[in-house]
Amino acid sequence: MQTLEGHSNSISSVAFSPDAKLIVSGSWDDTIKIWDTATGTEVQTLQGHSSGVNSVAFSPDAKLIVSGSSDKTIKIWDTATGTEVQTLQGHSSGVDSVAFSPDTKLIVSGSWDGTIKIWDAAIGTEVQTLQGHSNSINSVAFSPDTKLIVSGSWDGTIKIWDTATGTDLRTLQGHSNSISSVAFSPNAKLIVSGSWDGTIKIWDTATGTDLRTLRGHSNSISSVAFSPNAKLIVSGSWDGTIKIWDTATGTDLRTLRGHSSNISSVAFSPDAKLIVSGSWDGTIKIWDAAIGTEVQTLQGSTTRINISFHPTLPYLQIDKKLIGPLSYLELYQAKQASSTAAASSSTPNSPGDNPAQSSAPSLSWPSPGPRLPKPEEEALSQGHSQGHDQGHDQGYGISSSGAWITWNGHSVLWLPPDYRGPELAVSSTVIVMGYSPGRVIMLGFSGHPRP
Repeated sequence: MQTLEGHSNSISSVAFSPDAKLIVSGSWDDTIKIWDTATGTEVQTLQGHSSGVNSVAFSPDAKLIVSGSSDKTIKIWDTATGTEVQTLQGHSSGVDSVAFSPDTKLIVSGSWDGTIKIWDAAIGTEVQTLQGHSNSINSVAFSPDTKLIVSGSWDGTIKIWDTATGTDLRTLQGHSNSISSVAFSPNAKLIVSGSWDGTIKIWDTATGTDLRTLRGHSNSISSVAFSPNAKLIVSGSWDGTIKIWDTATGTDLRTLRGHSSNISSVAFSPDAKLIVSGSWDGTIKIWDAAIGTEVQTLQGSTTRINISFHPTLPYLQIDKKLIGPLSYLELYQAKQASSTAAASSSTPNSPGDNPAQSSAPSLSWPSPGPRLPKPEEEALSQGHSQGHDQGHDQGYGISSSGAWITWNGHSVLWLPPDYRGPELAVSSTVIVMGYSPGRVIMLGFSGHPRP
């Protein structure tokens, strides 16, 4: 086994090339990476998205890669050169899932705007928009013959669509929470779905019948996939484990452990010998599917930032640099080591600050955007009690799961994954989150939220 430097943030999506020689990964660090499966070597990095990459996939001939991002765009890349071939624009919010059709002629995308779009892959034009879900789309996939599309949504339903006409053929209902992942079996007779309700379901495509429910994970399901012969199903969960299931019986055959955080994406290699997984821990792991052993780990940057509050002055210390004073509501970004700290501020006491030039991100969400998870859902994903923060029962704080800003111990503001820092400094009115590599966001609060 070997460890390689790679992404600097959580992994959102992974996929094998059709010949299994390459792996593509998408990350919330805004980049896409191509890896050599045999050696674990990073072949190249694709840059062009301006926000986190949520989904990646190879074309059936492996010549192209498609990516979907929170920046609302879909990009097509040349695998061999890493060149951006074209950008598809049309969604009004972030793109959460993308896939090529088996003949490479079409691309399907699902978005937080609640729509599914079909695109001409050659020229990048929008062919049609499928509407019918009442909330964000989390997952989309083509059937092997391209005739059907399956979609899973935050609204808790799965829909089957006619690719040619865009007709909503059938709605599958049975999960008790949002659908995170869907996939067709290789012969298109079955559909597998994973849900926030912690279960996996197998459906009959023709009738929409719920054939079987697989239970075994202790938290939400994030990703599911069939093996190439449809005899096995692999699932990834927020419980940090990967499971391999027998499709015919629903038996839990094997559990793969090794990631230190939520699993975001899983896939079988075309020969079913390997499984690739991506995680919020920033690593990609390759597993031997037959025995469940970890073959190798592709690991991201481990750069850390030391942040704390000055013991007597209203200033923040970032690796021995002082930033402040901290008496206002602002967002900050700072550079580690030799870089000069940059802040957006309405206070003249911070030298060099220029609000008009600030590049600090905004904590806002698309409209209608994904359904925000309930405090208990996020807390359960990390094994903590609902919305309760660590040691900050008075004033503002961060929940134990890192997913919520709290007020007097109660969850009041959900943080998207991109804004959850591994390093924290908290006072009663200021919260600072440090990220790899060298990014710092500071939230200052005046007053308190209404109850």
